[in-house]
Amino acid sequence: MRHYAEILVFVMVAAFVPLAAQADVTISSAATLNMGCANGVCAPTAANAVLNAGDLETMLASQNVTVTTTGSGIQADNIDIAAALSWTSNSRLALDAYRSINIGRALEIKGVGGLSLSDNDGGNQGRITFSGRGNVTFNNLSSQLVIHGVAFMLVGDISTLAGDIAQNPAGNFALANNYNAGLDGPYANPPIGTTFTGSFEGLGHTISKLRIRTRSFTNMGLFAEVGTGGAIKNLGLHGELISAPGGDVGGLAGQNSGTLYGVDVEAKITIVGEQGGVVIGGIAGYNYGTIEQSSAEGAIKAPESSDTAGGAAGYNYGTLETVRAGGAVTGDYGVGAGLVGDNEATIAESFATGSINANTAGGLVGRANQGSISNSYATGGVFGATNQTAGFAASSNGTITASYSTGIAPVGFITDYDNRAESYCYWDTTTSGTSIGSGPGITGRTTQQLQRHLPRGFDPKIWTQNPNINGGLPYLIANPPFIPN
Repeated sequence: MRHYAEILVFVMVAAFVPLAAQADVTISSAATLNMGCANGVCAPTAANAVLNAGDLETMLASQNVTVTTTGSGIQADNIDIAAALSWTSNSRLALDAYRSINIGRALEIKGVGGLSLSDNDGGNQGRITFSGRGNVTFNNLSSQLVIHGVAFMLVGDISTLAGDIAQNPAGNFALANNYNAGLDGPYANPPIGTTFTGSFEGLGHTISKLRIRTRSFTNMGLFAEVGTGGAIKNLGLHGELISAPGGDVGGLAGQNSGTLYGVDVEAKITIVGEQGGVVIGGIAGYNYGTIEQSSAEGAIKAPESSDTAGGAAGYNYGTLETVRAGGAVTGDYGVGAGLVGDNEATIAESFATGSINANTAGGLVGRANQGSISNSYATGGVFGATNQTAGFAASSNGTITASYSTGIAPVGFITDYDNRAESYCYWDTTTSGTSIGSGPGITGRTTQQLQRHLPRGFDPKIWTQNPNINGGLPYLIANPPFIPN
């Protein structure tokens, strides 16, 4: 899945999907059960209901259909797409969920029909998520897509998207299909240079073989900048980026002040011939907004002493929640970290697994944690040229709670704990190769001890353990380790 050459940003976006609730309407290959359909509306007659995909396709052949989670005296939570679904008629399918819509299989509108998606219809924490082979494909760009009552313009390629955003930076757009950007040739600048403040829904699709080769010191990524109010969701992106002399560089965006959701990033980023002071993140160089349910994979290289690199973000002034990052981060003479180079705000329920080799290095956070980190962990080996090298964070003047590290490192958890406020923090004395933690609030545990039960202070509503997952070590319920489909 990774294709590295010279300087690369290699991004793949795919949503993390929470476990399905116990009261769902499931569209599957199983026989229709506990589902009543009349006058174009299919509603549950029991909290758990099944609508056969073939039955739904038959109805769509001749009429518009609404599938809802609300029946007569019945309230289910989610709609789950668990079987492939397609239709060629001009009919419109509306999915209306009390909480979330989880799309785990391909949904294809082959004609000029339409699709309407509405989640969080009375519930809370609802999402439209994609998993496995799930996506929504439109074969005709004239088809209609409506999300939460808002019409989205369908686009099929980067050029059209860039042109539409230039004309309407606050517009609503959606990727109608997977797109191979290899035919575009290398871009000399960020493909989308206009600051984007609208909504872009990837619908579970992937932009592949994107190449960007620039000699400009500028914000760099597929998007140069996502502004306040902007949102990018459920998008896949594979490609390469060559940047010299650098700038604020991210796989998806140079800077983010909006919301990035469902973004998995495989990134090899290398900056050459630079002027120094480059900020690099697998997802975003600078993050002022929110990155959630997203990940970054691959190698990142920042060669200068003033560079800051993180697996997900170089600098974080916003929120990273349920984010994961892997792959090597090499800062040479600069700052390198598995997740965030420098954290000034909030990190929660996140983890990093990549190895770090930099002047100042941390398994999760690099130079400094000035903000808050909770319920997070790092497992990669950490190697540095200075005494500010540790398995979790190089230094911290903020707070770190309910977190742990396991990677080999000269100091197991944190080096500089002046003015620190760590609590319920642990490092693995077996795998780290060190007995130094260091400081109050940080406790050493052997691998067997960490595998035996959740450490003190780890909330079982947030953390869990399974001997077949994560080597038996604690992992996050809302952000589990990646398991290939």
